[in-house]
Amino acid sequence: MADVALSAEVAQFLYGEVLLLDERRWDEWLALYAEDAVFWVPSYTMQGEPVTDPELSINLIYITSRAGLEDRIYRIRTGTSEASVQMPRICHQISNVTAEAGEGGLITVGANFMVASWSHRRGQEFRSGRYEYQLARSEKGFLIRHKKVLPIEEITDGWFDVVTI
Repeated sequence: MADVALSAEVAQFLYGEVLLLDERRWDEWLALYAEDAVFWVPSYTMQGEPVTDPELSINLIYITSRAGLEDRIYRIRTGTSEASVQMPRICHQISNVTAEAGEGGLITVGANFMVASWSHRRGQEFRSGRYEYQLARSEKGFLIRHKKVLPIEEITDGWFDVVTI
C-alpha cells in the first residue's frame, strides 16, 4: 500500500523534475540522476504488452547511465538530435503519484503523465502514459536510479527524446 506522506514528498520531487525539463534547465535535471541511472522507454510486443527485458528487445529509448543522458542533452543543445530540431516548447503534467518504501532504501514510484509540445516543424503533439521510478535518498534529496516511461501509444507518429516524454 502506498505511503501517503511519502507520496506527497515524492510528488513534489517529480513536479520539480518535469519543471526543469519544461524550463530547459538541463544541467539541474541531469543532477537528479544517479551515475548508474537507467532511463528506459520500452517498445510493445505484438500482444500489446511492453517488452520486459531491455537487453533482449528493441526499445524506443534505453540509456544505462547519466553519461548517456548527458550525451542526449549535448545533442539537444547542439542541434544534432533529430528528435529535438527545432526544440519544441514543452509542458509536462503529472498526476496519481504513488510511492512505497522498499528494500535497500529504494522507493518505488508510479505516476501518470501528459506531455504537450509544440514546434513550428511538427505543430502540437500530446503524449501520455505512466512513469515508473526507483528513487534513492541522498544528502541532496532524492536521486533517480531508474526511470521507465510507458507511453499509452504502441506506435509513435513521430520523434521524441528524453526531454519530451
